Amino acid sequence: MLSIEEIIEKCREQGMRITSQRIEVIRQFVGNRNHPTVEDIFKAVKAENPDVSRATIYNTINMLIDLGELRVLTPPMESRHYDPDTAPHDHAVCISCGRVFDTAITHKTKRSKKNLGIPFNVIWKETMYHGLCDECAEKTGMVEGKKNVVDKKRKPWRKQWE
Repeated sequence: MLSIEEIIEKCREQGMRITSQRIEVIRQFVGNRNHPTVEDIFKAVKAENPDVSRATIYNTINMLIDLGELRVLTPPMESRHYDPDTAPHDHAVCISCGRVFDTAITHKTKRSKKNLGIPFNVIWKETMYHGLCDECAEKTGMVEGKKNVVDKKRKPWRKQWE
């Protein structure tokens, strides 16, 4: 993601109005590796600017998406998360706590015609891995080496998928 100043300049070039609230929303994304939800951003901005509305958060996020400065991540059965790193890369989602992590796996962006069995041109691809983060695995006792990761008696994620 660009710096706050570069994003503000990009917004102005597009004729978008820049307010202190929008600047604060942008600030929440620059350098953020936590893939925040709208609610996360709303709480953080509201702490600095109590008059901010959710509409301002949504409008600013949509503006950043339109500018190509955010990617939308929608893990199954979760709220949307937003990623300021728009380079193609994979993600891992904890099925217990819902946190989203960047993986070390990246993809070169190249358009290609893959044999998908349908007439389709691939622009980019990404993979979303689902499992337990270390904290949740430790809490549930499902840490590799200590217990079988697919222990049939302990499936904390089962409720979410049934």
